[in-house]
Amino acid sequence: MKLASQLAIRYRGTETVYELLEWPHGLLYQHCLRNSVSVAAYSGDRALLASFLDKEADMDIYDEYLGTPLYAAVCSKSAAVVELLLDCKTNPNTEGASGPPLTLIVREGNREIVQLLTQHESLYVNAVDIKDYTALWWSCTLEHIEIARLLLQHKDVRVTWNPAGGDLCLTWHSVCGGNPQMVQLLLYHSDTGPDDCKHAGETLLLLASRYGHASVVKLLLERTNVNPNAHMDEGSTPLWEAAVRGYSGTVRQLLQRQDLLPNILSYGGSTPLLAAIRGEHEDVVRLLLRCEAVDPNLKGESYALLTRKEIEVNSMGGDGDTALSVACSRQHEAVARLHVAHEDISVDIRDNRDYLPIRKAAYAGHTGIVQLLLGLHAARAGLPNSDHDDCLRWILLLNSRGFRQYLPT
Repeated sequence: MKLASQLAIRYRGTETVYELLEWPHGLLYQHCLRNSVSVAAYSGDRALLASFLDKEADMDIYDEYLGTPLYAAVCSKSAAVVELLLDCKTNPNTEGASGPPLTLIVREGNREIVQLLTQHESLYVNAVDIKDYTALWWSCTLEHIEIARLLLQHKDVRVTWNPAGGDLCLTWHSVCGGNPQMVQLLLYHSDTGPDDCKHAGETLLLLASRYGHASVVKLLLERTNVNPNAHMDEGSTPLWEAAVRGYSGTVRQLLQRQDLLPNILSYGGSTPLLAAIRGEHEDVVRLLLRCEAVDPNLKGESYALLTRKEIEVNSMGGDGDTALSVACSRQHEAVARLHVAHEDISVDIRDNRDYLPIRKAAYAGHTGIVQLLLGLHAARAGLPNSDHDDCLRWILLLNSRGFRQYLPT
């Protein structure tokens, strides 16, 4: 009766058991002890099971609560009983309440029992549970690396198969988790190239860059069959995804690839440099400006596919903004100073409204940036009268006496 209560608690919940215990024999009528073989397997009684075997009992008998004896033994994590049952040729694939024994024990993270099951010649390693997930899927999702190694050694395991449908593969899920060991393990056993494992057209590298998994990005970039510039039509590149979110470690890894094109336009005609500026990610801006291939003078989408030596630093978005003009309008002085320190920076590029960067700084009321740009204009061709007058007008309007003195009258 004690064992019956324990089983009922596990499969029916304590509240139900309290009700049943008012009349203990009700547990028997509820079929909690429907067959003795499954109960013996669940309790881990190897000697009792051996006696059942001597009497040629059915080792695949199914219990309403416990499933087959093998499923019951897996539930209780009794490796000795599992081994005994597998030796007597029991079916390792018969499902219980949550699916096949293999998916259940993988979720529990029990390597010993997983090894016993995978050694059985009749095991169907790609079987799915009630959620349509395989054992390998669970090992990757829960990051049970050693269990994943065992499963991947099975001759019939399928790495790229997604039983739930769609085009998501296990490697894609693993990249989301950011575990480089798991990603490397799956890539080694997969018969599909990294760039062929996509979801909605997004590659593994783009996904890893979006989540800022620098170690996974490094792992992927070390492979010659990974394209660092692959992107969706009118979509983003891995570099843009990392730059817009300020992942400096990921950006640093991407910039080390010699075949990287750092100025491919993404959403809204934005380059990675412009995206970093708009997000005020100073570390990323610094990294991009140090790269010889990044030049803020790039104009238009036709430049996106040019070779590294032809790419300019003063790149413009669809609205005509350069990285410098965005920094001015957003009052980000530190980023603006990073740009003007670049030897090829241009302060005379106008946006679609014919505004210079200094005008945008004046409109934003930022004294430091206006003073900085005035020095550059004075050292070069000077500030056109119309722009000078416009800046002065905004200064007076904003009553910014702090930098009115810097504008010549």
